[in-house]
Amino acid sequence: MVAMDLHPAPLHRQTPEHHGADQPTPAALVAGQVVAADAPHPLSVFDLFRIGIGPSSSHTVGPMRAGLAFAAELADLGSPHIHRLTVDLLGSLGATGRGHNTDRAVLLGLVGHDPATVATAVVESILPEISRASA
Repeated sequence: MVAMDLHPAPLHRQTPEHHGADQPTPAALVAGQVVAADAPHPLSVFDLFRIGIGPSSSHTVGPMRAGLAFAAELADLGSPHIHRLTVDLLGSLGATGRGHNTDRAVLLGLVGHDPATVATAVVESILPEISRASA
């Protein structure tokens, strides 16, 4: 088996230096601290709900993007190595998370995979590696 690097993959996105300190971060937008229309790149339902890995892309694409955004913000902050992370899924995601693979989607996002580019083969091969790394 090929060794896998479980560190977040580099993202092709704007950094705070590109849009100035006076503009809100994605975390501030998601937290409701700013209005989406005032953000440099407003979120819409079309950003969250797209066709992606299943069985229910509505339960995987948004959570994978959230995991990816969270990992990117940690990297931007220069956070020290994280030893443990707990994710609580609430609402419909919590009620159906395992059945719709929401838990897997969050993990894939946290290790740097984007729902728009991740291949099904990668999904199936990386999950056992994530399980071993978390044991």
